[in-house]
Amino acid sequence: MLDKPNIWSDWLADQEIGPLSWARLAAILVRRQTPEAIAALLAPAIARARATCDENAIYYGERAPEAWNFPVTYRGYRDDMLETLEDPLNEALRGMQGDAEVRWLVKHISERRPWGVSFLWLFLNGVAYAMATDRFDVNKLPDDARWLAEVDLPDPRIEPADEHLLRHFYQDLTTRCPRALPLDEFVEPEHNWQDPFNDPSVDDYLSRMIAFERMSIRNLGRLYSAKENITDLSEDAWARYQDGSDWDRLLDIAGIPRFDWRRQVAFLLREVPVSGLFQRLDRALIEMEAQTETEVLDQHRDKGKPVSTISFGDWFGQWREHFRHWHDPLRTALSDLCVGQDADMLAHFLPHMDSAIMANFLIGVCDAYLTYIEWGLPSAENVAPTSEVFRIRSRLEENAPLPRLTAELWSRFCDKHGIERSEDGIWSNFGVDFEKGPS
Repeated sequence: MLDKPNIWSDWLADQEIGPLSWARLAAILVRRQTPEAIAALLAPAIARARATCDENAIYYGERAPEAWNFPVTYRGYRDDMLETLEDPLNEALRGMQGDAEVRWLVKHISERRPWGVSFLWLFLNGVAYAMATDRFDVNKLPDDARWLAEVDLPDPRIEPADEHLLRHFYQDLTTRCPRALPLDEFVEPEHNWQDPFNDPSVDDYLSRMIAFERMSIRNLGRLYSAKENITDLSEDAWARYQDGSDWDRLLDIAGIPRFDWRRQVAFLLREVPVSGLFQRLDRALIEMEAQTETEVLDQHRDKGKPVSTISFGDWFGQWREHFRHWHDPLRTALSDLCVGQDADMLAHFLPHMDSAIMANFLIGVCDAYLTYIEWGLPSAENVAPTSEVFRIRSRLEENAPLPRLTAELWSRFCDKHGIERSEDGIWSNFGVDFEKGPS
């Protein structure tokens, strides 16, 4: 599913975009949209924004007194275009027609008013890629969109098509606006791959994830897609998942945004029973706690130090090591449960994902599962779980399940061995951003 040939994501192969980026999900949701249909949506919106920006530049350029030294620059024109594009782009995207998954996307665009420039980056470069690879039929464009095919957009694997289009517009403006400076200033292209449904932040997957993705996942995806229907999804797969999955309900309880990477991991795991994950992780965490206790006690005894001198740093140093190994107990437990086709593909990623980030996600799911059952909500799994490590809601509110669990286990260790408690454990530092993808 992640890597089936798709005009909207194939051009991303050489971009530093991780497999769990919002752009990958959006590409999957619109995979049945033709590049001509998307071009027909984008072109009128872009043309309206261009007309407004050109008019503003010419008006102020002509009216400004010479003494004001009011030149029109590409940088200023570009910023004006990106701002002006927001409303017409969102309006155009809300008019997208398609299957259940497209309707789901349109619904969230209508409700959330996302950062439309991100979609311009994704879709315009997809259109340019279709043109560059001879998969675009100009004759299918309506009259008000044909101008886009005449711009000679570049292959986005070589040059960003959105940036090329803006420079093309400005170059034309310089022939009609005396105050417009020549297009000779270099402006570093801004990659508009920010999540459009949240505060803009760079999709900064680490280099090892990018390298692994390039070397392995594309080949793996091609191998899977070569088998008949093995990665083909029904047109409403995402919508049905949203409506009926225990995983999706649990992420709602945990307050996870709709386009977050954790939603996409949960979609891949949709066939994995949450009750099974709950039991396996509960046992694994108890074993990790016991192993941490043994190691830190042995170290202090070997040094001739009393147990009472054990600090949080001593204990946490051993606890943290569980999340530094590529086959730590939590990832091993999850990998054993990944038996479906999509889950099996995720299992190939697991050794290359940050263990602490994945642990934080999985512990949050199990906390939410316990809360879900406690609330008596309908579930496909009518199991009443018990646990020594998971808690109802307490850690979900801070959205930091792993640090809160760490603090609780440290307190339990202190109580067992008569050590004076330290509050340091509440703010344990795993050195990662839990909101980022598990690169």
